[in-house]
Amino acid sequence: MSDRRFLPCVFVLALSAFLFGCPGKQVITETPTVEGAEEQQATCKVAKDPLNPLIVEWPGTSKVDLDSSSQRSVVIVSYAGCTLKVLTSCHAKQKKGEEVDKPYDLTSVTPARDKLQIADQSELYARLPLGAASLKGELSLGSSLELDYIAVGQRVAAKAPEELTGDCDGATHFIRTITVGAYSLDVMAKGKAGASVDVGNAGAGVGREESRRNLRGSGDVDACSKDPLSKDCGAVLQLGLAPLQREGEKLLNNAGFGAGLGPTGNVYIPNLDNLNTSSASFRNVDSAYFKLVDTAMSVEKQKGTPATEKVRAWEKVRDHKKEGEFFEQAEERVGEWEKVADAEQRRREALDKLRETYLEDKSKLDELLAIQSDQLATPAQKTAWRKEFDVAYAPHQKDLEELGLRSSTGGSGSGSGSGSGTGNDTSTPVAEKQYAIGTPIGLEAEFGYARFGGNVKTGGTESEPETAYVLGGDGIVAGANLGFPNLGAGFGLMATFRAYQGLQEPSGTALAFGGQLRWSVGSELAKFEIAGGGGYALYVTEREVDEGTFNKDLNNDNNIDEDHNFLLSAAGATIDLTLGVIFNIDVLVFGARAGLNISGMNFTATKGGKGGEDVERIDTINTTINTDSEASVGPLFTAMIGVQF
Repeated sequence: MSDRRFLPCVFVLALSAFLFGCPGKQVITETPTVEGAEEQQATCKVAKDPLNPLIVEWPGTSKVDLDSSSQRSVVIVSYAGCTLKVLTSCHAKQKKGEEVDKPYDLTSVTPARDKLQIADQSELYARLPLGAASLKGELSLGSSLELDYIAVGQRVAAKAPEELTGDCDGATHFIRTITVGAYSLDVMAKGKAGASVDVGNAGAGVGREESRRNLRGSGDVDACSKDPLSKDCGAVLQLGLAPLQREGEKLLNNAGFGAGLGPTGNVYIPNLDNLNTSSASFRNVDSAYFKLVDTAMSVEKQKGTPATEKVRAWEKVRDHKKEGEFFEQAEERVGEWEKVADAEQRRREALDKLRETYLEDKSKLDELLAIQSDQLATPAQKTAWRKEFDVAYAPHQKDLEELGLRSSTGGSGSGSGSGSGTGNDTSTPVAEKQYAIGTPIGLEAEFGYARFGGNVKTGGTESEPETAYVLGGDGIVAGANLGFPNLGAGFGLMATFRAYQGLQEPSGTALAFGGQLRWSVGSELAKFEIAGGGGYALYVTEREVDEGTFNKDLNNDNNIDEDHNFLLSAAGATIDLTLGVIFNIDVLVFGARAGLNISGMNFTATKGGKGGEDVERIDTINTTINTDSEASVGPLFTAMIGVQF
């Protein structure tokens, strides 16, 4: 949700308080260059998210430069190793000779609270690379750091710079997002535990007294959790950087992928004390009350149970007996779990927004990459778009995996091609599948059971005829499919070949050729499939039969003569309708399908055996059999394995 009226004021007020109320040590003293940062690269390469650094330990002068530059144009920076500096004399322009009118749009995001526990220098450089130089002294004393922060808004660049002017030596990146909120950075004595643990340790800990010292902070994290519109929620927390991608001296266009996305946040479980039962009285036992307490304690320890269920369980304890022994403890637990429930809800909302934005950006990228004209989109520009997409969604990789998505372009590899001219492009694009013609080609083999063949009336009455398979029946099926399993939007088109072999008399071997249209939906790993196909089928073996096989007079001579033999074959149309579950692992694809096979056969009797030489008799038999033939409808079950390349 966006509120453009209050957030600019919040940002300026809180930023001013941070700059002048909490001075920090100077970290950046000169313009960084790639060459001059070589000594830092060894330690700063371990940064978990180098293109989205937290800047809570950034010096006040650097934040003043950031604020003033962001009012004039999109901010250009020099970024190498652990050193990032705002180039205040370098200005971005949208079009040649025209400066950006409104560099950043300020929007609110779903509040996302997170905590970082930092116990050693390796973790420090991974989590806070820009502040590592000034903070590592705290860790050398045997202490640990805890950063508690909440993000409530973002300033998002309206558009990437298309031209730079001024003193831009060393320019490597531009700032596409500025995340604001509140934070508190504390130093904790060695051996002391934090107040909260991650989701995996729900409700199992014991409260411990802590020795902690607040190192610095800005805003009020707890107040922002309750009211994101509070004046205490404007501190600058994090920058989102994007490489300045060039083709020669020209800056390439930016598509705006990932705009408006903030952190999804983690859900922290309170490290609650064990329930104090010393005051419980068992003299006059209230069995209903103790049962509620027992249920609440059990629900509280269940890791997969939503926090809302735990709130309801303790509310029942609290409301059942106001003067009960556990009333105060129940009320306290209701409050704690309500905070967790709110955090879970905010995270669900953030994940929903991530899913929607990711799918929209993925579709947009596909459309951009489909542009045929090199004048509209050069190969270098397409490479830049792929790289931008990867950079935008790299911070959300784990969340995308949780949603069943992944941060990939679905086309050719990203990040290759023309150089971006950056000195610190340390993003790690997600591996993408490569296809020979841009879309997968599939080759599959199937094997299973089918009921297929020629069905003919053999007796009974007109209202309740008896039918039997004169050719075919229960049998095995083997086949192969070749084509395009995903041409776009989940639709695929395959050529099919099937071979059927009957397992019982009347047996026979039939072949079928045709095509199949598919539609699938799901993740890259697993998909649900609906398919329909059809084609032409024919029996390649003839069966010697007689009139007794049909239990009826085929020659209109009032005589069912088993001695009159002839050869019988069939050909006609076949249709398959199936549902399936398909799995993909790299190039391997496998799964299972189930459905119906429908076949309609036209029979042909030929000379052969006793009485088979009578041509007129053969013609009469053909007419009678085909008049009495019926469509065959039977089950179809197959297992499939194949490759996509």
